[in-house]
Amino acid sequence: MEFSIEVFANWAIAISYPVLVIFAFTIFGIDKFKKRKNCLYFKQIIERKIGKNLSINSEDCSRILRASGLSTQQAIQLIYEMMYASDDESKFKGYTEVLISLEKLEPFGNLPTDLKQVIHRLVQITENTGSDSDKYLLIPLQKALENSKIVEEKQNRSKVMNNFVICMGVGSLVISIASYYISTKSPSKAEMVEIVEQGIKNSKN
Repeated sequence: MEFSIEVFANWAIAISYPVLVIFAFTIFGIDKFKKRKNCLYFKQIIERKIGKNLSINSEDCSRILRASGLSTQQAIQLIYEMMYASDDESKFKGYTEVLISLEKLEPFGNLPTDLKQVIHRLVQITENTGSDSDKYLLIPLQKALENSKIVEEKQNRSKVMNNFVICMGVGSLVISIASYYISTKSPSKAEMVEIVEQGIKNSKN
């Protein structure tokens, strides 16, 4: 097979897209591995402290979050999973205490700041009411708002992934166009041989 700029360009086109795909999956895999490692580290700390009957207050939770690299909401989700996977009553109580401490760090964590302030004020009002049932009126509203926020975050992540895929496609297209342009402008092997022979003849003259 003759080697020329055109052959090189074709190989560049064939290789560039798989390289971009591998790079994207590598970055995604590293991120997933890091998150899984952080979650495992958080679980190990909580399990060890609860196993030793140590009390975990909000300040302890804050330090654990910084050490594990998790957000408050990620930690809350993990505690929920640990609670419902546990059949040990003492551990369940320990998880509940940790959950309460985490929620004190960031009440209504999934909600926007302005909504947090409004609902927090409404909670204070309902807590001062004489009826016990009134204290639970805001729970469905809180859950609905938190779920809508979660859906919005998932949509934003999907947009980021779509934009990344589009950028990959545009990058591949640019490489293809550049390679094609180079291949059309570059001389063929026969032309290069002719140029060299002509140069040799001119040097002899």
